[in-house]
Amino acid sequence: MFKPRVALIAVLISSFLILNHCAKDTIEPELFGAIEGVVINGDTGDAISGVSITTSPATSAILTGSNGTFEFDEVTAGNYTISARKNDFQNASVSVNVRDGRTAFASIIMNPVEEEEEDLPPPVPTIDDLNAIVTSYFNISQGDSSLVDVYYRVENISEELDISRYEVYFEIETDGASFFFDVAGDSLRVGQVRHRQFQKYIQQNTAVNVEVVGVWIPGS
Repeated sequence: MFKPRVALIAVLISSFLILNHCAKDTIEPELFGAIEGVVINGDTGDAISGVSITTSPATSAILTGSNGTFEFDEVTAGNYTISARKNDFQNASVSVNVRDGRTAFASIIMNPVEEEEEDLPPPVPTIDDLNAIVTSYFNISQGDSSLVDVYYRVENISEELDISRYEVYFEIETDGASFFFDVAGDSLRVGQVRHRQFQKYIQQNTAVNVEVVGVWIPGS
């Protein structure tokens, strides 16, 4: 004999299963919004066109227009990261929250990539930074031989560079032949003037003219 209590329990269990199944089949409505934005040059404040714009989660990839703006329509509501990329600029990104029926605005600042400075060698003085002149000379007789006693001046005329080494070349004209002589010096600071002297054997001749014919600085 079928008992009423058992039948009632069976009906309740069936109803619960049916309602639970229906609840699982219920689809929540999908919500949509939009994203608008602009990309700005961080150095100049100007809008940047042609910037590649992507989102995460992914929607689509677009480029900014001539006024630096971009727009995504019919975007599922939620949180997004907006990324911007363009050659000669550092990558940049911002986060936005898209709400149902609303437009989220993204302002992205992109800074230009700084050009690497060339590793240039340090400046060195040149021969134009050294001034050398003969100030006087004297003939000296020593028995059957002759010497010329030469006085000269060197000056560092550079405005910022010291001279660590230099050489000065002289030509000594005599009544019989020409002789050449060179002297070396070092540590001539900016604006520094030095007076120097040397003697040169010129056989039995007499010097008629002595002059500087050239200078040399290492690396010049």
